[in-house]
Amino acid sequence: MNGTNGVRPAREPVRVPPVSNGKYAPGATNIRMVGPTNQVLSQLDPFQHKRLFRSLRPVELKKDQFIYQQGQQHEFVYFPETAVVSKFHILEDGRTIEVEVTGSEGALGVTSLFNSPNAINCAQVCIPGSAYRVESDIVQSEAKGSQSLNSLLCAQICRQLTNLSQKVICNTFHHVEQRLATWLLMLDEKTHADYLTMTQEHIARVLGVHRPSVTYIAQDMRNKRLIDYVRGRIYLRDRKGLEKIACVCFSEMHADA
Repeated sequence: MNGTNGVRPAREPVRVPPVSNGKYAPGATNIRMVGPTNQVLSQLDPFQHKRLFRSLRPVELKKDQFIYQQGQQHEFVYFPETAVVSKFHILEDGRTIEVEVTGSEGALGVTSLFNSPNAINCAQVCIPGSAYRVESDIVQSEAKGSQSLNSLLCAQICRQLTNLSQKVICNTFHHVEQRLATWLLMLDEKTHADYLTMTQEHIARVLGVHRPSVTYIAQDMRNKRLIDYVRGRIYLRDRKGLEKIACVCFSEMHADA
């Protein structure tokens, strides 16, 4: 982040070719920001990289699209590039709470490769963008014959468990304002745009609270010139100010990302 108070400078959009069917999915955009490729894929050795890329397919993930539902069988493993995906757990009374958010640093559906075929959470696109997708059984087969790929996938499981543990602590002991500041900072670091496309209703679902609580806290943050928002867009105006409010989970999860 550069500029006064950590405001993100504008980035030049780059046009990218359409996905394999010649079109983008309805609601997807044909403009995406320049950003890093998926970090899991980038760590593969040249031989494994070549083998796996034969089966990888580029996809554009739409806003609010479900990658999989809770209890549903994993058919694919996803490697986000510019897209960001939230994992939610649905409680018996219908309430939801976010347990993890994954961007270009990770992968989704990895647990299916270790005798856990059904999803224990649902996964929904939080920030639309690009990703790679491959059938789960192909990754499982490749991992059996590749120590490097198997090690990377095991590292992903460890990272997810670490983040889940931190989420439990955060949701149990930290104030909603702290959690919101932490979540905005983490999400901002995973995106490659100048603002977050997000409604207060969605934020309430993420935090597991009622919408009026989010409205009150967001208004207070705007009055302090920490953020601004208009028509479903959230702009982070003062990252350093938000970091002072954020709980210790931000530094913990930031170091692990």
